[in-house]
Amino acid sequence: MSTFERGTTIRFRLIVKDFDGNIPTQPLPETPTCTVFSDSPTNLMAVLEVVSYETNKFQAYWTIPSSAPIGKTVTLSKMYYAEWSWKWDGKDFVERVPFYVLHVENR
Repeated sequence: MSTFERGTTIRFRLIVKDFDGNIPTQPLPETPTCTVFSDSPTNLMAVLEVVSYETNKFQAYWTIPSSAPIGKTVTLSKMYYAEWSWKWDGKDFVERVPFYVLHVENR
């Protein structure tokens, strides 16, 4: 699992694949959404702009705010999630990518 400091810009990528692991040649009917939350989906931090860079391949960027809650020490980072959601073949899909935000002390 990845760990980042506040102020860092991170990129989230989604590559849509079928159940055989192949990227479908038909584009999705709608662009997926990407949100960032902490602890639970009710603690929404951001709704990100999603950009397609190839058929059924998407990315979004988020700069972690300097005010984002963090763990109390370097060893207690705070967990966040990037959540992708999309529709394909009449079904709803969700993929969550967990990551940590930590505070690094300046000495």
